[in-house]
Amino acid sequence: MTIKLAREKRPPLNELLQKIKLWTSRSGTLHGVKNVSIAGSYLKIETVCNKSILTRNSRRSRAARWLRRGWARKICKTCDIQNWRLSKFLRKFK
Repeated sequence: MTIKLAREKRPPLNELLQKIKLWTSRSGTLHGVKNVSIAGSYLKIETVCNKSILTRNSRRSRAARWLRRGWARKICKTCDIQNWRLSKFLRKFK
């Protein structure tokens, strides 16, 4: 008998970021993530284009929803995201 483990429906934001290494900004721009560090209930995110972001490690935040659903309006030109990573994001990392 084998037990099949269920995937968590709403994982925390840090698990999403470490899995797909992409970040959607409020304007809908998709950035590549270089480094994610946990500071209490907050996350310090450093993007490939050298922007630093401080956000809460939330399951229901705008960023977590956008990452889970695969929403983005445009891609950051300075981050230079690879095509295989972008196609994986658009498939909603199934």
